[in-house]
Amino acid sequence: MPKSIDRYRALVDAIPDFILCVYHDGVCVDIKQDITDGDIQNAGKKGHLRLQERFPAPLATKILEHSKAALLCNQTLIFEYDLQENGEQHIFEARIVPTNNEEVLMIGRDITERKQIESALSESEERYRTLVELSPDAIFINRDNQIVYANPACVHLLGAISANEILGKSPFLFIHPTGHDKAKARISQMMERGGSVPKVENRFVRVDGVVIDVEAVAQTIQDHGKVATQFVWRDISERKQTEAENTRLLEEVTHQRLQLRALNQRMAEIQDMERKALARELHDQVSSNLSLLAINLKLLQNRYTEDLEGSHPDHVTFKNLQSSLQQISERIRDVMADLWPPVLDDYGLFAALDWYSERLAHYNSLLIHLKGEELQPRLNTVVEQTLFRIAQEALTNVVKHAQATEITIRLISTASMLSMAVIDNGCGIDTTRANGTLREPNWGMLNMRERAQAIGGDLRVVSSKDAGTSIIVEVPLDNRTTAHKEVGA
Repeated sequence: MPKSIDRYRALVDAIPDFILCVYHDGVCVDIKQDITDGDIQNAGKKGHLRLQERFPAPLATKILEHSKAALLCNQTLIFEYDLQENGEQHIFEARIVPTNNEEVLMIGRDITERKQIESALSESEERYRTLVELSPDAIFINRDNQIVYANPACVHLLGAISANEILGKSPFLFIHPTGHDKAKARISQMMERGGSVPKVENRFVRVDGVVIDVEAVAQTIQDHGKVATQFVWRDISERKQTEAENTRLLEEVTHQRLQLRALNQRMAEIQDMERKALARELHDQVSSNLSLLAINLKLLQNRYTEDLEGSHPDHVTFKNLQSSLQQISERIRDVMADLWPPVLDDYGLFAALDWYSERLAHYNSLLIHLKGEELQPRLNTVVEQTLFRIAQEALTNVVKHAQATEITIRLISTASMLSMAVIDNGCGIDTTRANGTLREPNWGMLNMRERAQAIGGDLRVVSSKDAGTSIIVEVPLDNRTTAHKEVGA
C-alpha cells in the first residue's frame, strides 16, 4: 500500500496541471497540494477555501457556473480563462469533471505558450494565405488528381469566371495533351522523392479553349494529412510571342546583314575589277600615247633645235615640255600602281606588301618593317586582294592620323590560320569607336572589318594612348587554293 501511495504521489506531482475539488456550494480544495504534502488519507478534507478567496470574483463565478452545469449534465466541460500571475498575463484551460452529485474536479493547465504558438501559426498562415491570394502567379493544389484549391490568379489564368469551374477537376483537363506525359512523369517523381522539381515550360488549354504557354514549378506539401502537390503557373504567352518575334527579327537582321556583307564584298570585287581595268586602260592607251608623244617631241626637238644654242628659247621650251611629259608619265605610273599593283598578280601578297611599304616609306619618311614570307601555295585571289586592301587602308590611316615614325607589317601563317598585323608607334586611337561599339563608328575601320568578315576572317584593334595601335586580321586557311583566279571570275 505505501508503494502505491508513493507512486500515486509521484504521478500527481509530475503532472504540470493544478487539481481542485470544487463543491456545489463554491468551496474548493487543492487536491494536488494535499497529496504532495503527504496527507493522502485526508486529501480534500482540509485547506478549504471559497472560490472567491482563490480566484478573482468574475472568474470564481464563472468556475461555479461551469461546475453546476457539469453536475447537471454529468459531462466534462472545458473553458479557457485569463489570469495574472507574477505580473504576467497567462491563459489557462480548465476541465470540469463531475465525480459525484455534489463535487467536481477542476483540472487547470497553463496554455499560454501553446496559445502563443497557435497565434504565431495563425498569423503565419494568414500571411501565407494573403500572399497566395494576392500573388500574380497562378497557384493551385492537386490532391488525388483533383484541384482542391485555386487562387484568383489561377482562376484568371485558366479563363474561368469563378473557382467553382476549376475545383474538383483534374489538372490534366487543362494541360495540353502534348504535355500529359511530361506532367505525369514530374508528378510521379515528386510523389516518390518528395520536394520540388525544376521549372519547366508547358502548354495549357483554358476553359474557353485558348492555348497558352505556361512556366510551371511544383513541390509536394501536406494537405489535410495527405501528400499533395502545389503548382505555381505563370503565363508566358506574351513573352514567348516576344521571343518568337525577336527571333524572327534577329533572323531577318542576320539575313539582311549577310546580304549586305555579300553586297559589300561584291562591290569591293567590282571596284577592284574597275580599278584593274582602269589601270590596264591607262597602261595600254594613255601610257602608250605618252610614250609616243615623248618620241615625237624628241624628234621635233632634234629637227628644230639642232643648230640652236642651249639657251635659245625654243630649246628651253622643248626641255620644259620633255620634263612635264616625264612628270605626267610618272604620275600616271603612280596612279596605275595605286589602282592595281601588278606585283600582286605576279608575285603574291607578301611581295605586294613589300613593294607598297617601300613606296610609302619613300614618300612619307617612315621606317617600315615587313616580317614574314610569301605563302606557298598562294592564297585565293580574292583573299589576297582583300588583305592587301585592308593593309593599304590601315597604312593610309597611320600616315594620316597616327603621327607615327615606325610601322611593322607582320604576315604569319600556321596550318589553319593566317594572321596579318599592322603595328605602329603612334598616338593611339579610341578602340570603342574603332571596334564599332559607338553609334558613330570609324567608317575606315568598319570598311576593313567588313572586308575581313567577307572572307571569313576577323579584325580586331588593340590600342592605348601614346602606345601605338595594332590592327590584326585573322583568316582561317580553309580558303587557300593553288588555283589563282581573277576577281569576279
